[in-house]
Amino acid sequence: MKKVDSSFLNNKKPRLKAGAFLLNISMSSKLKSINCVVDELYQPLFNDFFKPSVGDYEITEHRLPRGSLVDKWGNKEFLAAIHFKLNKITESIKNGNPDEIVIWSDVDLFFSAHPTVVIQDLLNITKDLDLAVSAESRHNNSINSGFIAIRCNAASLGFYKKFRDAVIKSGWAEQNIMNDMLHSSNGLKWKRMPFRYWNTTIGLPYPASNMMIHVNSIQAFEHVVKVSKASWTEQKYEMLDKLSRSHGWWRMPKLI
Repeated sequence: MKKVDSSFLNNKKPRLKAGAFLLNISMSSKLKSINCVVDELYQPLFNDFFKPSVGDYEITEHRLPRGSLVDKWGNKEFLAAIHFKLNKITESIKNGNPDEIVIWSDVDLFFSAHPTVVIQDLLNITKDLDLAVSAESRHNNSINSGFIAIRCNAASLGFYKKFRDAVIKSGWAEQNIMNDMLHSSNGLKWKRMPFRYWNTTIGLPYPASNMMIHVNSIQAFEHVVKVSKASWTEQKYEMLDKLSRSHGWWRMPKLI
């Protein structure tokens, strides 16, 4: 049996201290907002990983109604949360100034590089694009809809209105529908983000200059990072905790 290389978990290379970056800069005129949807079960993931990794950048939280516990992929609460999110995304594009970028993110992830570096990289990636979305796999051209940078313009708004309506009508989760619609879209300028915006379904080798770690699937990576907890969100918390100890910029030793 082939031995899995998990040496990347022991990465203790010091990162640049936060003071080397302009933490308190005003929001770039090209970045409108960083957005996420939070429910009660995912609140610990947001508090302990996503929020600290974003540093001083402001996050717009869109909270699900109390009692909406998204504890299983594909159940009715999960689908209701997807519909809620797609409505909010569409609103954010409509309400943004022309050419501003809105970032929409799941909260079971963290920025592994300093947020100033991540934001600038995203602005570079989305230059001349309507939309950039993270990759699901290195073996095909599929996308992961859990992390997206969207330009506020007529093309992205038109796409999201059609996409939202198709998801609500289908009763399915949005990712497969987004895959189909993006790859068949006409006139929308988009691309997948590089693998440095890393999802566990992308697998190893782990990118050296990583920007983001997203535990989008526990099963895809539990052969490398073992989890012992019972519930879905507890397992995600445990995996995020282990990965952030070796790759979270805010948890790393700082250079003096």
